[in-house]
Amino acid sequence: MPPSTRAFGFADFAPAAPAPAPAHRRRLLPREVVRRWPGRAGLAIVIVVTGAALVGPLLAPFDPFVISGESLAFPSRAHPMGTDAIGRDVFSAVLYGARTSLVVAIA
Repeated sequence: MPPSTRAFGFADFAPAAPAPAPAHRRRLLPREVVRRWPGRAGLAIVIVVTGAALVGPLLAPFDPFVISGESLAFPSRAHPMGTDAIGRDVFSAVLYGARTSLVVAIA
């Protein structure tokens, strides 16, 4: 019988486990991320979002749960990101939502 007709078990099709990274490569990974521009850009975005979430109540022009304008208004000086379908300020909602997301991520 040719070898291609023998019965195979599931273990024959299991993918090989990837080799673990050497210890010196694992220690250098954070440095390599910061050295490259995409890593710096990502770190800057994380810092800006975290900072905005921490000082959100100071930056938010309106209460995110109160109707503060007409529904679906375009962005303006009063509402930097416009309003939602009910008339609530979207910018305030994003700042308060980032705060909630930060608390969940830390927990």
